[in-house]
Amino acid sequence: MPKSGEKPTNIKIYHGTGFYFDTFENDIAWFTFDKKVADSYRKRSTIRKQAYEEGVEIENKLLFESGSFIEQLAEDVNLDLNGGLIIEKTLPEGKQLDLTDRPSATDNIPLWKMLKDEGAYDAARSKGYESIKIKDIGLDGKDHDSVVILNPKKL
Repeated sequence: MPKSGEKPTNIKIYHGTGFYFDTFENDIAWFTFDKKVADSYRKRSTIRKQAYEEGVEIENKLLFESGSFIEQLAEDVNLDLNGGLIIEKTLPEGKQLDLTDRPSATDNIPLWKMLKDEGAYDAARSKGYESIKIKDIGLDGKDHDSVVILNPKKL
């Protein structure tokens, strides 16, 4: 993986979702370098969407951070894990800020949330960065590398 400021080339990134779309409309978009991790996020998003649409009440929504809970819920209330999609893109060429040396969470606050609260996305964008690479905690509880694309409309 490229270091801060180096230009990555032809690196595949993946975004898992329960929704069908072809254009990112938000000012940032999250991706992972691991297709299996993206698939776990696809399942979570698919189940959340179906549960909402079908009026299935989830008592402890924090359990959605557990891949095994998602699969058990789908079985218990007959929801389909096969919806949604994994979007595959190529990491945009340009400056990438590497923050993988920071812990993925501090005091149970995930790094992505801390960065948002710190204004790090806008600050990196104003310095010409196209993306920020971080350590994130997957639904399996393990760290993995994620990347936030700072201008997803370019994808």
